[in-house]
Order: sequence, then C-alpha cells, then structure tokens
Amino acid sequence: MPAAGSHHVLRRALIGGYRVADVEVALAELRFALAHLELELQAAARASSASEQILAQLRRELAEANERAGAADAALNDARRERDEVAESARRSVAAAEEEALASRARAADALRFRDELSQTLSRLAEQLRTVVPPAAAEEPLPPAAPVADPVSASPPRPAGLVGPLVELDAGPFHELTEVMSFERALRELPNVTDVYLRTFEDDRARVEVTVGQPVRLVEDIVARLPYSTDVTPSDDAHATLDVQPLVRPA
Repeated sequence: MPAAGSHHVLRRALIGGYRVADVEVALAELRFALAHLELELQAAARASSASEQILAQLRRELAEANERAGAADAALNDARRERDEVAESARRSVAAAEEEALASRARAADALRFRDELSQTLSRLAEQLRTVVPPAAAEEPLPPAAPVADPVSASPPRPAGLVGPLVELDAGPFHELTEVMSFERALRELPNVTDVYLRTFEDDRARVEVTVGQPVRLVEDIVARLPYSTDVTPSDDAHATLDVQPLVRPA
C-alpha cells in the first residue's frame, strides 16, 4: 500500500514489514511535499498580509472620502444659510427703502401743502395791508392847492417812460416762496423804492406793487439795478411784466 502523498510503492520484506529503503524513500518524498506546502503557506500568508494592507488603505481612503463629503455638505449648508440670510437682509432693506420713500413723499406733500397755505396767507395779508389806509396818512395835512397856471405858461407834460409813484409788476417764474422773498428784498434795496407789497403768488408768478419816491424809468431805474437777467414787457405806465432769471456769478 503506498503511503499518502507518495508515489513510491512500498514492498514487503520476506520476513514481516516493509523494506527499509522503500520506507526511507517515501519519508523523503513526504518531507519534500511538506516543505513545498510550507513555502506555499508562507507565500499565501504574505499575499494575505498585502491584501489586508490594501484593504486597510482602501478603508482609510473611504473614511477620508466620507469626511470630505461631510465637509462639503456642511459648506453647502453654510452657503445656503448665508444665501438665505443675504436674501432676507435684502428684502428688509428694500422694505425699509420703500417705507422711507413713502415717508419722503408724505413729507414733500406736507411741505408743498404748507407752502401753498403760506402763500395764500401771505397773499391775503398783502391784500389786507394794501386795502387798509395807514393811520399816519389820515393825519397828514393836505398839500396846498396848486395855483392855476396860465395856459400859455403851463409846464410841458411829464416825459413818456416815467412812471410812479406806484408801479405794479407781474414777475416770474418763481418756483419757491423763498425766491419771491429774495426778489422782494432786492426791490426794497433800490435807492428810490419806499415800499413793496406782495399781492399774490400763483402759478409761479408774483404780483408786486412797488412804491417809488420819484417817478422812474422802468427799465433804467428798476430792471438794470436788480441782480437778475430781466426781459421786460410794459403794458402801460404803471404795469409791466418781468421774466426774471438770477444772474450767474463768476466762480
């Protein structure tokens, strides 16, 4: 019977058992097979160790990939949250700007209404002051009657172009009441002007009555002395229309 793993045939001796030579050959074959198996086992162990190292490396790379994916998800969530916060802040800013615009429109409407009311009040006051006779005027003695002149020696009539003592001006355009007040102040500063009344201020134009001490030439003594660029359209001796623009001062 051949030994397991051996290809050598064991032959029996003449007197009991197997031949010693055959047994030794079979043992040598088994030792060789065992040594070969040990070599294969060592190679398999080395391959298994390398596989385990590769598997551990793959597991580490997978863990790192999972960490990077988690960090990317967190960054994406932060970006979305920041985007939502910016959008909400922008919505609040737009709402605040709209509220401020509405408030500004309301303030502008109130200012325009106040300007109109003030203009109407000033017009009414000017009309009242114009119609009321000052007490001093009632106490002034009447001037002596001028003697009747001889027709032959009568003085020549007043030259054309002289107006006064009351001149009514239709001046404009004025977009604000402050512009009208500046124009009125400029009239008061003229040397021959004794009084200025603002009758009305409507549709960007003002009706002003100017009292002068001596008859004046409308263009030479009023328009030329005002700090305005003026286009004059006279209507009669005591009325004129002025289109005024402020003079541009050199820088």
